[in-house]
This record gives sequence, structure tokens and C-alpha cells, in this order.
Amino acid sequence: MFDYKMVTALNVEILQDFQTFLGEININSEKDITKENIRDYIIARRTQAVDLDKILIVIAEYFLAVHNDYLANEAGIHTEAGWHFENIAALTKRELGEDIWCQVFGNIIMPKTGWTLDEISDFTRQMHKNLNTVAPQKQIENMLQKYAHGYEQSFDDTLSKIVETQGIDGLINHLNDNHIRELEKCQESGVLMDCAVVDDDVINFYKMNPLNYRIGNKLINKQGPNLTHKFLHETDEKMKRYYGCHCPIKKQSILQNEGGLSHSLCYCCFGHSKKQFEAAFGRAITGRVIKTRMDEGCLECVFEIDIPDEFLK
Repeated sequence: MFDYKMVTALNVEILQDFQTFLGEININSEKDITKENIRDYIIARRTQAVDLDKILIVIAEYFLAVHNDYLANEAGIHTEAGWHFENIAALTKRELGEDIWCQVFGNIIMPKTGWTLDEISDFTRQMHKNLNTVAPQKQIENMLQKYAHGYEQSFDDTLSKIVETQGIDGLINHLNDNHIRELEKCQESGVLMDCAVVDDDVINFYKMNPLNYRIGNKLINKQGPNLTHKFLHETDEKMKRYYGCHCPIKKQSILQNEGGLSHSLCYCCFGHSKKQFEAAFGRAITGRVIKTRMDEGCLECVFEIDIPDEFLK
């Protein structure tokens, strides 16, 4: 089933084992593999003395190589979630204190590779509930902004120079135009952008729906869909929201009976996004989450940023 020319000899054994498992459940074609098959494979292997991180990385890399961004993302989520929870737990201890950390994280088993997406989402739901019992919502949102996905970002002085010479509208045009240029480069070279396929439909979507625009003294920043081409061609609302969501620790909640988690948890994404604007303005800025795909019926994630007064003149 798998094209083993796409992988090294070291990883063939892992894919052969996955293929054997798929054969046992009568999946004999690569195009028929689903996210549920990956979940069931993890469950079948997690009680064995195997390196699930290694297994899932190999599976994700294979699907990336054959441009199946959906299954690559599904495999990758399982390896990312535990890392995010560990970082949020550490941030909670630092920002809210050890007493609150003990109440929220002290006596629970932290997620790790091998947990299913439903188990990860259930943990996130309980974590948020526990946080809300010991700290005000605004304090939690401020803390999550500082988490900002846990990634360090650095910016040169390009953005600040654009604001200085071209103003806010020049910055907005630069960000939108640069995004389109990056998409077009990916399409021309045949590579994925942020592990997602880029085609004409994707590029036209962003040309018609820019990620940044201005309303008065507010700068509106939208988060494009995670798997844009899957998002565009999906008709089921819940699956559309699922394909659009970037978050490995809460996107599965969209498909659960309890419904999507609170969009207050999306302040980590807001914190990540606003860093480029803080670099542009050369100072800390304020803003808020307006709506996200966690909200019932909402197909987009929208953040509002307060433009500092000195840049409105």
C-alpha cells in the first residue's frame, strides 16, 4: 500500500506494521485511511513497549511526503498535545502561583503521546473548568496570551519601518500581500505551507478574504483555516470548523457531543498572533478574541487589536 521509496529503511518497519494493522481491519488502499484508523492503531500499540512518538512522527512525515496534509496533521496532533499541556502547566505555576498549580495540575495524570484526540479534548475541558474555579477568567486569558503557543518569535525591524513610513494601512497591505506571495511560492514549488496543500482555490480564497484589515482605531486579524483546501470543499459545518481550527488540544471538541470549548482558550493563539503587531508598534498592545471556530456555527477566528493612539495621528 505505502510507497516505501518515500521513507528511509529505518522507518520501513514502522510503516509495514501500520500497513499490517490496516489490512487486519480491511483497509487495503491508502486513499481509504481515516483519522479513526490512526486513533485505533495508537490504541492498539500504546500498551506495548514501543516508541509512539517515533511511530507517529514517521506516519506524519510519510503523509506529508505524499501531500496528504489531513492525515499528516492528524498524526502530528498526537505528538504535540502533551508538550502544550506541560508548557501551560509550567506557565500556570509561574503566573498564578504554586497553590493554584497544585489545584489544577497537582494530582492529575498529564496527557502524553498515545492519548486519543477525544481524551486530549476531555483533558482540556477539565483543565479549563479547574482553572475557572481558582482564578478569574480575565486572569486566565492574560496568562494564555503570554503562552502564545509556546514558540519564540523574532522579528527584524521591517514591520516597524513600514509603520513609520507607510502607516497602519501600509502595514496591513504589506502583511496581506506577503501572505499571498508566500502562498504562490509554495504552489509554484509544490511544497506545503505550514503542512497544508496550496492550490488555486486556496490562493483565491485569501485574495478575497485578507487576514488583516482595519475598522477605525481597531486592527482586525483573522486566522486562516488550518487546512484551507479541505475547509473550502467541506459542506458539513462541524467538519468545516474542525478543518479550520489549528489547536491540537481543543479542535476535537468541535466534534464532541458537549460542543466546542470556550473561545477563552483561544487567547494563546491571540497572544501568538499579536506578537508581530507588537514588533511593528515597538510596544506592548492590547486586544481581544472576538469569535473563533470554538463557537457554535462560527467558521472563522477573529481577533481585535487596539491601535495605539500615537499611530492614529
